[in-house]
Amino acid sequence: MKKLLLIVLVPAALGLGVGNAKAEDVKIHEADVCVYGGTASGIAAGLAAVKRGKSVIMIEPFRHLGGIAGGGIRIKQDCLYYDDIGGIARELHDADMALGGSSHMNQWKIRLMLKKKCGDAGIKYFTEHRLDSPDDVVKNGTTIEKIYLNYAPVMDEGVPAPKPEKKKVFAVKAKVFIDASYEGDLMAFAKCDSITGREARSKYNESLGGQRGLKYFDVDPYVIPGDPKSGVLPMITTEPYKPGEASKYMIAYNFRLQWVGKGGTPIKPLGREVDKKKYALAIRALEKHGKNRRYVHWPHNNYARASMISSGPPSRQLEYPDGGWATRSKIWREWIDHVKTMSILVGLKEPRLRAGEYPDNNDFPDQLYTRMGRRMIGEYVMTQQDLMHQTVIKDSIGLAYYAVDIYPPRLIAHDGKVASEGEVFMRVSPGPYQIPYRALTPKKDKCDNLLVSVCMSASHVAMASIRMESSYVVMGEAAGVAAAHAVKSGKNVHDVDVAAIQADMKKAGVVIEWNGKGYGPRSKKTWSAKAIWWQLHPEEYKKIPIRLDPGWTKEKASTSKTGRSWASQEEWNRDKGAWKWLFPHIDTNNDGKISAEEYQAFQEYKKKDPKWQTTLRAKSQETQPTTEKK
Repeated sequence: MKKLLLIVLVPAALGLGVGNAKAEDVKIHEADVCVYGGTASGIAAGLAAVKRGKSVIMIEPFRHLGGIAGGGIRIKQDCLYYDDIGGIARELHDADMALGGSSHMNQWKIRLMLKKKCGDAGIKYFTEHRLDSPDDVVKNGTTIEKIYLNYAPVMDEGVPAPKPEKKKVFAVKAKVFIDASYEGDLMAFAKCDSITGREARSKYNESLGGQRGLKYFDVDPYVIPGDPKSGVLPMITTEPYKPGEASKYMIAYNFRLQWVGKGGTPIKPLGREVDKKKYALAIRALEKHGKNRRYVHWPHNNYARASMISSGPPSRQLEYPDGGWATRSKIWREWIDHVKTMSILVGLKEPRLRAGEYPDNNDFPDQLYTRMGRRMIGEYVMTQQDLMHQTVIKDSIGLAYYAVDIYPPRLIAHDGKVASEGEVFMRVSPGPYQIPYRALTPKKDKCDNLLVSVCMSASHVAMASIRMESSYVVMGEAAGVAAAHAVKSGKNVHDVDVAAIQADMKKAGVVIEWNGKGYGPRSKKTWSAKAIWWQLHPEEYKKIPIRLDPGWTKEKASTSKTGRSWASQEEWNRDKGAWKWLFPHIDTNNDGKISAEEYQAFQEYKKKDPKWQTTLRAKSQETQPTTEKK
């Protein structure tokens, strides 16, 4: 295995000043593989390539490695298929879990862990360097020869710089490039096809596609209440609402914030008066509905999807993916100011964030949660049918698993009221679904030495499920393995031996096919009957019969009011965790099971005895065996 000396190049070491370097004077770094985007996915890609003896250079546009993993969420967060993840992706999940803490805590520790992973592997990486235009990507036909990197130090409060401090600081030549960034700039600047909005339902025959799902709020949307001719208030879009049709608006963004009541670090003040014109909708909602969180939900650590206004300026994500860095910088600043403005509007006296999470940024997250950037249109576009197990995938390189989870893309005026449009949370997958290798490759006539592990080829519906960090590290590892095979064989990424890649990954412990076990009706507590697509629309699953955990049959057979039963104490413990001590109190006939009737009787008992926990815990103590001291 090749080992590289870890080198983290910083501006001072490079002797940087303001200005541009001449192309002939630019220092060129060479490696087998260049990873653009030091996200968790990019790190997985780099580790996989190095493990197979290939040299790697990684470029990260922001200050730290990890992206949103360490910038607001955990790699393990929303991972519902841990047992079906292997290889380096599993190692990263295990390293994350070893840090302890809740889903939002220990962000700084995650960054340190990921940085150490790269250091131990000998990966050379550069932070605060980026691509700014198509001119920074040099191609020979369909092959990327090299990329020029611009130095752009992150500004105050983590805001990306609108323009680089110095252009063409150095170049990177590589045999294979991997775009693991959230924006997909390398992919786009290499002139690969991509899209940002939502496709029409008819585009890929996706029943969850297109515009859909209005949720109304009792707030007048017009500048002059009751007068549509006066126009709509800011934050309300004017794109016509046409159910099932395409929309330029995609899933919402936000910061992942860790609010604390006492202690912590105060957020910096807004430093100016609130823009009352821009925030007229929030002000109107507060005046009419007060602290009703259905209308204005603040503060919030994520995005309150059921509320009208929460953690981000509605629809402002529209321009981010395809916008240049000047546009992104402006939007990023608006998001930070939104946090401060909302805090003022709801009367938070001194909002504070958990101390120690982002010590070099006043404990404010320096990574915007860009849930979805560009989406490549590659050799294979993943769609809702892939998530539903209605396709045959022969080139699987790993699994993904989550609901189709779309945070409200926008607000509209409809029937004289404000309505959110496009929100979806629906489980369409009976178990983990396969990711085809072709979904990581651009069209061959566009680029033949590029793999894309984050902004991969998928519809908006499919990407709304795939977009979890767990999936990204799985795809990152696959991209790194494939890149190593391409370098070794001298073939382009389209002509490599996919079977050999699969064999290599399986040997490393990667799971590329679900065995049909697990993922029953209580595999995640938030799945509700109204969010199980194959139960609501079984007609969409007729092409290929789906495999279901046996628990679904038991669930369907239950006819009580609660409709819940447990076949064993082990199943109850797995589902209820801290409440496992209740099992003998509910299992009144002592048959080692909890029937739907027993569970319903327990619910009725709780209503009659407000102190039921105290009562039952006392009974538990009474039944404990005593041990005499000797």
